[in-house]
Amino acid sequence: MPVTRRGVLSGTVATGLIAAATHPALASPACGGFSRDEFLEYVRLFNANDPEFIRFYHDDVLFELNSATVIKGARAIREFYGPVKAHIHEKVEVGQFVSDATDMAAELPRQIHDWRMEK
Repeated sequence: MPVTRRGVLSGTVATGLIAAATHPALASPACGGFSRDEFLEYVRLFNANDPEFIRFYHDDVLFELNSATVIKGARAIREFYGPVKAHIHEKVEVGQFVSDATDMAAELPRQIHDWRMEK
């Protein structure tokens, strides 16, 4: 699933597919390219529950959990993940990755562990 400048972070909890929006420091009309190294840094921050993972999101990113739940904006996504990460640990790995000046796609196997079930 390609991601454009006004990218959508598609339901990591609901569908298991993560796609990062464009790097905010790039001001071109296209996403400006998103390197594998940049994406690996995003995934590293996400896996570490570091709230800085949202620095890779455009300000008006949409996070679609399902057809009825859409979270709008990087700050709202960070606020959503606070309580979620208190109960689960999600580990995302990066398999195949391709990107060009306007789009990117990645194969992202993941594991989810419920902290409450492990106690």
